[in-house]
Amino acid sequence: MDYRDLLAKAAELDRQIASAREVEAAAALAEIKASVAEFGFTVEDVFSTKKARKERKRSGPTYRDPESGATWSGMGREPGWIKGKDRAAFVVGDEHSASENRESPIAQLESLGLPATFPAALMPEAGSRFVNDCVKGMDKVALMKLARDRGFMPSWSRLAHLGAGVYELGLTIDRCGVPLLVRMKVVEPA
Repeated sequence: MDYRDLLAKAAELDRQIASAREVEAAAALAEIKASVAEFGFTVEDVFSTKKARKERKRSGPTYRDPESGATWSGMGREPGWIKGKDRAAFVVGDEHSASENRESPIAQLESLGLPATFPAALMPEAGSRFVNDCVKGMDKVALMKLARDRGFMPSWSRLAHLGAGVYELGLTIDRCGVPLLVRMKVVEPA
């Protein structure tokens, strides 16, 4: 084989390579399109240049208001219930997870339910089960843990305009926002 024969053979191989590449690229593109359609990927999902953020490990609350059960991590603006007071009196210890060993008064669940403005027909079944599983005497920590364990993304806010000890426990259940009215009573430890 001389030089010209080798060049001709190289040109023929280049044509075969290009043809094989077209066939395999079409098959790969069809597979990608099928995956995008099946899983609902967006352009951002597929071509994002952003690196995945590491999830920060959240530390538990550092301080707790014994009257309302509200907690604060010690980061950010200090809440009114601790402002100007000795923080040592509010430090959360082992009692954070074991409500039986409390020495200070604690707010316990008295009642829980939907507000009159929220139609009961819109309550997801998982929300009804949650309400049924909440037991009188539970504290805020136990309520929030139960909600988080079920994947409900809870929020807690005081409803001062409805009186002392009334809170909203907001739950996101199956992409539906569910407000629950919670009435807590302060109980002295035995």
